[in-house]
Amino acid sequence: VRGWEMYDFRTARKAAKYGASTALVVGAAGAAGAGALKLLRNKG
Repeated sequence: VRGWEMYDFRTARKAAKYGASTALVVGAAGAAGAGALKLLRNKG
């Protein structure tokens, strides 16, 4: 049981790490896209 708990904890940490970085990238891309759209709309 102990070995599985340790493995599970590590897996969860790794998943959280990748999830956070992915969310950051997606959020940044979304913000950049929204900003570009706003600029284009204001110019037009």
